[in-house]
Amino acid sequence: MKITRVRAYPLTSHAVWVEVEAGQVSGFGECYPNRADWATRLIADVVNEGLASALLGQNCEDIDRLWHLCYRKLTPRQGDKGPYMAAISGVDIALWDLVGKLRGIPVHRMLGGAHHRRIPLYASIGGAADRELDEYLAEVRAFQERGFTAFKVRTHWGEHRIDVDPDRDIEVLRAVRAQVGPEAGLGFDANNGYSPKTAIAQGNRTADLRLFHFEEPIAHHDFAGLAEVARAVSVPIAAGEQEYSRWQFRDLALRGGVDILQPDVLKCGGITELRKILYLADILGKTIVPHQNQATVGLVASLTVMSIWPFTLRPQEYLGEQPELEMLLDEPPRIVDGAWQLTDEPGLGLHVRASALEAASL
Repeated sequence: MKITRVRAYPLTSHAVWVEVEAGQVSGFGECYPNRADWATRLIADVVNEGLASALLGQNCEDIDRLWHLCYRKLTPRQGDKGPYMAAISGVDIALWDLVGKLRGIPVHRMLGGAHHRRIPLYASIGGAADRELDEYLAEVRAFQERGFTAFKVRTHWGEHRIDVDPDRDIEVLRAVRAQVGPEAGLGFDANNGYSPKTAIAQGNRTADLRLFHFEEPIAHHDFAGLAEVARAVSVPIAAGEQEYSRWQFRDLALRGGVDILQPDVLKCGGITELRKILYLADILGKTIVPHQNQATVGLVASLTVMSIWPFTLRPQEYLGEQPELEMLLDEPPRIVDGAWQLTDEPGLGLHVRASALEAASL
């Protein structure tokens, strides 16, 4: 069926949602968000001015062909990063949702079938650097009371602030471990916050904490440094939220030596590309735990793809509710006892309130 409409909505929350319509049916996707009105409009403009005209009249079921059409239209001169890949991601997710709705089947069935129906989550809790420890532990406790059994400490010292207070980071980690107990899952995200030498020291200091991963210990672009850290510590090293296409993840895995790949479906190229990165991880013997900081379309798209992972599924990232986005849906994703249940509704199973989406746009 031919595509009759493509529109990106830059939202006041700085999210960008994408609608693709065919046969009076709409599919919805999401692009990676930004933190300013101008940047939000920029990503929406890439869709509305850069991609929409090329997609109109195309068969919406040719999802992989359309991915490459978008990729070749946008990336030859500017490269496959940033707002271009975020725009492609949003369009791609919308196409999968649309075709699923038109066929009357869920996206996970279109992807080949789910190996997992209950998707466990970990509570990803930021601001450890700047918050009082009691306040931070109270948020951990709130997630515990909701049934979460896995948690991640995110330091957030800020951009370009390296090795600010490694002892403080260890203090928070040990306090969280003491609160959640020895059986709970615990991860640590340094947010690019250490030099390689300090990262190695921190990795060794946390050996007794049984971390499920040590995320972005150093600058994400320093593949040589990541490899040095990965060789020197026993805790698994995770990275990838700043990478985009499967080719970048190939280099991260082979040159960066990380144990866990962390693509984000809203910036790596959407469902189409995330599935290919899953296959890449399988071939290279890597684990995959996607980055995800959105609580609606992005979360469901990411978890739906991860449902087809044929191996043991590690808990997936969850930051908490986003009321400003959840109000755009008839029913937001339901998180029960620290997990999300896969749906068999057509597409991604989300029902967007068109009037609310329009009203929330910049």
